[in-house]
Parts: sequence; structure tokens; C-alpha cells
Amino acid sequence: MQITKFIPFYILFIVCPFSQTFSQNFIEPLSIDSIMMGDKFVGFLPEDVEWDYNSQNINFTWNQDNTSRDSYSFSLSSDKIKKLSAFEKSSLLPTRLVYNKTKDKALFTKAGMLYLLEVKSR
Repeated sequence: MQITKFIPFYILFIVCPFSQTFSQNFIEPLSIDSIMMGDKFVGFLPEDVEWDYNSQNINFTWNQDNTSRDSYSFSLSSDKIKKLSAFEKSSLLPTRLVYNKTKDKALFTKAGMLYLLEVKSR
């Protein structure tokens, strides 16, 4: 799935001229029970979306397979989504950094600890 080329599924039915015929043949009519299913009916949206420290990845949580919300990363260079392991998730730098005046050092907290990061120019 490519995020940059993502078109919501319901937009296809509005735009496509054959949508009425398609929807009559393949989609069941809406019922109160199906509407009340909420996210289980329409799918779960990504949450906690934020840029990675290096601005090369977009990190987010997502319940993709309807089991549990896991952490994912979308790489701008490879245009792919990758599920993050627990180690990869714990090694991510926070996006909320407090910089000094010269912006060569930054402070952040993680798991109750205070860290000093020396920022190198790109």
C-alpha cells in the first residue's frame, strides 16, 4: 500500500460511472448492525502519526489486521510500509526535542530519563 497514492475506497464509488451497477451486484445493503460495527466495518485508521527525527520516515500506529494496534514506519525513500519490532520502536528518538540557542544540542525525555543529544548537520 502506498500512502502517497492512497484513494479512499468510498471515493471510487462516487467517481466511477459504473459504481451503481458494481454496488448493486457485489455489495450488500447497509444495515443498522453493520453500521454499528464502526471501525470493524470500515477499517481502522492510522493514529499517532509523526515524522521521524531524520525526516525520512513517517511513524504511526495502526490496527491493520484487526487484532492489536502495532507500530509502523513509512519510508519516503523506498515508498514502503514496515512493521516495527519492539526493539525498533524503543530505539526511535522522540520528535519533541528542546534545542539550545545554537541548535547544536537538544534535550528530550524517554522512559522517565533525561537525555542530551548532540545534533549534527545533515
